[in-house]
Amino acid sequence: MQALPALAVSPSGRYLVCSRQDFSVSVWDIPERRACYTLPSLGAPVWALAFSTDSRYFVTGSNYTIKLWSARRGQCWRSFLSQAHRVGCLALSAAPSAGSGSGSDSGSDSGPGSSTILTGHDDSHLRLWQIDAGIPYASGPRTLAGHSGPVRTVALSADGRWLASSADDQTLRLWSAVSGESQWVWPLTAPATLLSFSPSGRWLASVGLAGNISIWDTVTGSCIGDLDSTPDSPSALAFNASEDGLLVGARDGTVGLWPLDRYTRTADLGTACEPHTFSGHQGQVHGLAVSLDGAILASASHDGTVRWWSLASISSPDLSNAVDPAPLPGALRGHWQHPAEQWLQGVTTSPTGEILAITSAAAQVEVWAVETNQRRYVLKGHSQDIWQVSVSPSRAHLVTASQDDEIRIWALDSGVCQQILRPDRPYEGVNIRGATGLSDTEARMLKSLGAIVSY
Repeated sequence: MQALPALAVSPSGRYLVCSRQDFSVSVWDIPERRACYTLPSLGAPVWALAFSTDSRYFVTGSNYTIKLWSARRGQCWRSFLSQAHRVGCLALSAAPSAGSGSGSDSGSDSGPGSSTILTGHDDSHLRLWQIDAGIPYASGPRTLAGHSGPVRTVALSADGRWLASSADDQTLRLWSAVSGESQWVWPLTAPATLLSFSPSGRWLASVGLAGNISIWDTVTGSCIGDLDSTPDSPSALAFNASEDGLLVGARDGTVGLWPLDRYTRTADLGTACEPHTFSGHQGQVHGLAVSLDGAILASASHDGTVRWWSLASISSPDLSNAVDPAPLPGALRGHWQHPAEQWLQGVTTSPTGEILAITSAAAQVEVWAVETNQRRYVLKGHSQDIWQVSVSPSRAHLVTASQDDEIRIWALDSGVCQQILRPDRPYEGVNIRGATGLSDTEARMLKSLGAIVSY
């Protein structure tokens, strides 16, 4: 009889998962007393196993790799590889134009030559990548230094003129993208977990570890207030198109719309701040998108579904004179789920208002038009699992970041990869040919950090 390095039972009592000495993992159906499936060898001993609270997923821990699996299908949905100074967070927007004013449209995100990517890293640095048309691989990034701890979250204003970042040094910083200098440095009691700019860049919303949501004035550098009665665990942020409301996704599956007039207009300081709540998801909301005309709200949840609602005129609907009235403000207009239950990375809307879901399976990304249930594009090129996606404010470009250390920029209207970025890695170019004493897992990790085998 083989020894079992690790074993776990699902909270529902249905599944038993155990690892074996041959590095495989077996899953059993307890009520039916049968083997469901056996995962192939993971290449190293699996020392840790755990189920999600809803029993739908389990994770395996093996040396430098953590994998997330579907308990029912045995499909690997996510894979995480430990790396030094990895890309921890990213954001995309139009590139700033030196000397451009707030009313300038020179930063419009009209093509691959007018975008900027901001990445945050565990080495405490930010890196700005300029996207130049016609060059498939970008030149080395511009490095911004100022934080003294790993960067946890970043955001870019829609026009690309301002950057925001928060790190383990318990500060929130506002940077000028043109000069690369810190405009404001705000002390925090803990690093922010989420950041979001308003469409004009005037306001910045941040979420603290305790769940508090603060609104910052990027012009005066002051915190104008904390939202009242916010959820315990905010998981997504987005301003509405008119900037008079902040949408907050939560771990309980709800989305709330908080009026901001009380904070952004001095004359309305006495206005009550009661949120409008959108309900329906059965899991954490991790993605929000508002159509460019402000009429539609779309949300993505860890329950695997995209839902969309009518957003226009929630505060004061007037349908009395409508001959053919639109759906009631706040009404659910539809929902969608991937037919193969792929991992739902996020949701966005096209410039024409079409709702698009971004899903992934291993190293492949798919773009779906949810209202017609049509797969628009399959994005191929990464060699390892996708861990994050981001969409430009103009909805023209999609950025994907992978465990292969590549960042790829895609045109959302064609599915074409327009540029590839790769941060410098700690062992870039180091030849490990002939190195002794390395296990297969260690050799793979060194290669992922830039090492090569050259003959």
